[in-house]
Amino acid sequence: MKESLNRDQFRLYQLIWKRFIASQMAAAKYETTSVKIDSDKYRFTASSSKVVFQGYLNVYQTDEDKVDKKTLSKNIVKGAAMKVDNLEKKQHFTQPPAHFTEASLVKTLEELGIGRPSTYAPTISTIINRHYVAKEQKQLYVTELGEVVNSIMKKSFPSIVDVNFTAAWRDCWTVLRMAP
Repeated sequence: MKESLNRDQFRLYQLIWKRFIASQMAAAKYETTSVKIDSDKYRFTASSSKVVFQGYLNVYQTDEDKVDKKTLSKNIVKGAAMKVDNLEKKQHFTQPPAHFTEASLVKTLEELGIGRPSTYAPTISTIINRHYVAKEQKQLYVTELGEVVNSIMKKSFPSIVDVNFTAAWRDCWTVLRMAP
């Protein structure tokens, strides 16, 4: 195949092929270790994870998957006293989650099983046109009107506004279509 395609075409073909094959494979499995260290009035947390089953990662890895993460020692015992050898005085503030972009919103909708690909663009256009969100420099910001409408919808229609509603309805519809 490589001989009959130019470089860009082959790279696109390879990307599509790898993603398709990966989508048919088992998920990767990770072993996560998390340690919480209490000291007077402070709590320190450290965590790490390592791949224990490659699954689809054998075929398709993103740059994030390729990053070699540090692992924690296996000799850590619950309740054990620890001695500090070195302490760097750094303060880190947790950052709020980033605002959605159209792309990240579509990705989240896909992950949650909400809607179908054909409904994503009209949905985003509608929430922008109705001023529920404002788009500034590719970022989507909830407007005051959006907050009010969301609050009313959650209070008046909790079962419909539930994140699992669309996914559950889609599953129900699939069963109904398959019935004789």
